[in-house]
Amino acid sequence: MGIVGWCCWAVTFSQSGSGPGEGSLRILTMARLVASAYSNPSRIAGLDGLRAVAILSVLVAHGLQASQVHGAVEAKLVALVTKFGPFGVRLFFAISGYLITSRFLDDMKEHGTDGILVRFYIRRAFRIIPPLLPNFLVLTVLAVWSLLPVTLADIAHAALFVSNYFPGSRDWVILHFWSLAVEEHFYLFWPPVLAIAGVRYGKLCAIAVVILVSGARTVTLMHHPAYEALGWTHLIIDFLMYAALLALLVQNHGVRERLRRWSRPIPWALLFVALIVVDLMTEQVKLLDLRFMEAMIFALIVALPTLSPEMAVTRWLGNPYMVWIGKRSYSIYIWQQLLFYPLGFSLLMNVVTLPVRIALVFTTAAISYRFIEQPMIQKGRVLERRVESRTAEQVRVSVASAD
Repeated sequence: MGIVGWCCWAVTFSQSGSGPGEGSLRILTMARLVASAYSNPSRIAGLDGLRAVAILSVLVAHGLQASQVHGAVEAKLVALVTKFGPFGVRLFFAISGYLITSRFLDDMKEHGTDGILVRFYIRRAFRIIPPLLPNFLVLTVLAVWSLLPVTLADIAHAALFVSNYFPGSRDWVILHFWSLAVEEHFYLFWPPVLAIAGVRYGKLCAIAVVILVSGARTVTLMHHPAYEALGWTHLIIDFLMYAALLALLVQNHGVRERLRRWSRPIPWALLFVALIVVDLMTEQVKLLDLRFMEAMIFALIVALPTLSPEMAVTRWLGNPYMVWIGKRSYSIYIWQQLLFYPLGFSLLMNVVTLPVRIALVFTTAAISYRFIEQPMIQKGRVLERRVESRTAEQVRVSVASAD
């Protein structure tokens, strides 16, 4: 959300006030977690598990891609593993597009459009900004002491969510902020459009966006390297928009039921096969960029499990371990880049040390989630309810005045 997001968080924070067992107990705790994943209406079935898949893919890629390789076999293996990184990020994009649109529509149905954007940006500000602060503090100290090749300007670009448009912001420890920038730009663009256009015209807007992005990406990649251009929001936002469009389409009962018929393990698994095929085709076809097909497939990968909570895949995604990882995936993503800093190890050494580094990232993320994310999300909810009550009171006064 850039400057707007930081200001929103600062203002709303000032207004919000201050302020495992053994045996059967462990089984009961796990059962409650699973039940919670299915019964909690505030969570969409399967999405936490999909977040876990996404972040684990990123961790494996970042843990091994900078390995010192010896021989063609290791080089090919590292090249293959490196593809897990873009896969995880694009899966995150699809999850965000689908989730944000679904939640925004739910809010519109329940409360109408009065104050909906204020409530949305309060939630986003309290969700996104607080976990970033410790990371930016550490990066700033390391930059000032010249312990890492990162500048204060690079950190500022990351903090303002514009690093994806600054080629200089490419050092490893802040490289991942490009994807957070894309998501923040989506948050700034899509909710206002959806609030104004509604479901019907929102579909047309989403279709227009994905067509324009696909065309612009095809033309741009003829003149710019993919590693740079595919970080620009206007050339990659369709990975969020196709999922957003699908969230709009499933509001229709007929569309929803037709997709539910395909919500089975085999069709879902075939989507991953389709991703591999499209990826191979993208490297061969030059006249038309085929990544729009990837964006469509990712949207279906996200949507199908949510439409069928009883599907075996959805139940697996909802197991307590995947849910635990998924809930902490944001903090994991923030810290993994710094804690996975390349040390020039061989592929074998990186494989051996990967579990240790993952455990370190998980521990850091768990602390962040417990002491930063959860308290600040709760503060955001309190303030959101205040705004909601104030908006409802203003509506009642307006209606009474009109009468």
